[in-house]
Amino acid sequence: MKKRTYIVKMIFPIICIIVGILLSGYVTTEYINDCQKVKWQPTEAIVTDMDSYETSGGRDDPTITTYIITYNYEVNGIEYTNEIRSEVPSQVGRNINIKYNPDEPSKSTTITAPDTSKFIIILFFGIVSIFGGVIFTVIIWENRFIFTDVKYDKSEPYYLEPNRKSVSKSYLKTILFFACFLVLAIILMYFQPFVQKNISSNDFVQIMQSEGYTAENSLEKTQKEFGMGSIITESYSVNTYNIRIDYCVLNSNENTRLLYDSASLPADTYTITDKQFLGSQDDEFFYCKAYINNTFVYGGCKIEQKDKLLQMFKDMGYYSK
Repeated sequence: MKKRTYIVKMIFPIICIIVGILLSGYVTTEYINDCQKVKWQPTEAIVTDMDSYETSGGRDDPTITTYIITYNYEVNGIEYTNEIRSEVPSQVGRNINIKYNPDEPSKSTTITAPDTSKFIIILFFGIVSIFGGVIFTVIIWENRFIFTDVKYDKSEPYYLEPNRKSVSKSYLKTILFFACFLVLAIILMYFQPFVQKNISSNDFVQIMQSEGYTAENSLEKTQKEFGMGSIITESYSVNTYNIRIDYCVLNSNENTRLLYDSASLPADTYTITDKQFLGSQDDEFFYCKAYINNTFVYGGCKIEQKDKLLQMFKDMGYYSK
């Protein structure tokens, strides 16, 4: 076996050993730290803000949303702020259980018990990686002299394969097909001719002005009222004696659907149900909610103003019936 070939074959098992050692050491250290945090002092904290960001996932789950949850808690009359990252959202204003370090109250955690099952699974894969790397290293070392270089005798005649055409017609057709497919995909991605469009915040303000209403910036109010924190990036509202409309822009389509599903309508009787629109009413009031892409609109009015509110949702493109 050539020296270069031997070194190349040894790289993979050595990497497995190193990765296994690092993975096992990391998960063990984290588990020990979590066990120590269990002994910290328990208390309650209130969620004050929530933000999020998306990372690419696997084939079945193209994106993973991670929520940044900010919370406040008080120890001996002093208020502290901390944050955690979670794949599960937590509503702003909600009380959560945490534990803080009595020796250093600024350090806190939402981990009330260590995740033993996760520790065992990751440690198992780390040990398997180490064990497999060691076995492959021993096998390669013991068989390092088995393989020899095969050389042909230049004096013997040998067959030289004739030159082939660099590009065949069928190959050109395949390239042309994929090129057309790529162009079509780019057009659909950027122009989205078949996708429902949402209005911008400026469009919402102008539509409200044309209806005789003044839309005011209500970002802080809606962030707290809907419990979504910094996930809501823009918000304008109309709030009069007879009618109310809240327009919100969120940082992702997924969080918009989350807000749509969680936003409650006070009336019990649902009169309008659609894929992206829901309306309910009682004897005195009518309420509705809708979303398109990363925008969410919430409305409420006295029952006499129902038709006018629905017409305004039609003008904005959030209701079609």
